[in-house]
Amino acid sequence: MQTAIEFTPESFGQVLMLYVDCKVNGCPVKAFVDSGAQMTIMSQSCAERCHIMRLVDKRWSGVAKGVGTQAILGRVHLCQIQIGSAFLQSSFSILENQPMDMLLGLDMLKRHQCVIDLKKNKLEIGTTGTSTSFLGEVDLPEHARSNQLNSLGNDADQKMTEAQSRSTKQDKGKTPGSKASSSKTPQPASARPQFSEEAVTRLMSNGFSRNVVVEELQRCNGNVDQALAMLFSKSFSMP
Repeated sequence: MQTAIEFTPESFGQVLMLYVDCKVNGCPVKAFVDSGAQMTIMSQSCAERCHIMRLVDKRWSGVAKGVGTQAILGRVHLCQIQIGSAFLQSSFSILENQPMDMLLGLDMLKRHQCVIDLKKNKLEIGTTGTSTSFLGEVDLPEHARSNQLNSLGNDADQKMTEAQSRSTKQDKGKTPGSKASSSKTPQPASARPQFSEEAVTRLMSNGFSRNVVVEELQRCNGNVDQALAMLFSKSFSMP
């Protein structure tokens, strides 16, 4: 672990999700760019805020299935989205309980020949020849900010220091040829679940299995909103 901290310290930090600023019907929206999702979606609350619910074709209602299930209220067949200085035609499904306002899926990214350039931290739009920068941490939606992921309220530097200290103590306590104790070592507080059973039940009520919910909560350090957003995102991921 000490070697990893020394040579790849970035692996212990929080990776920011890829969001861009856009406008739908003149209303500002922070859209999550996800090339692993098959289709572009928008939450019902965002559609209402953008005043486009009248465009929803309810004949396309149904249930979205993936790692969980979610109600699809219908589909907007044609709507203009402004990303930077570019105006793009798009179609997307409206989901009832989607935590993210909007998710730009592979259908729209391919249609407009988009390139995710992580070196420049930009989304390149091939059909218009324009680009827009991905949002920094301070501009992300509340549920996506890395400082919301740590349920204990500690910053990353403090956590890394504590982890390094524990690792050093463990290494010093080892002697050549010594055998592992048969008694079970008490689980450190940092390794215990950082979420309640109520949080698990809340996420399971959206149609996700317990194992999937627990795994995502552990990955998100117990942040329920972040875990829910990731679970719904994976619901539309390609197999």
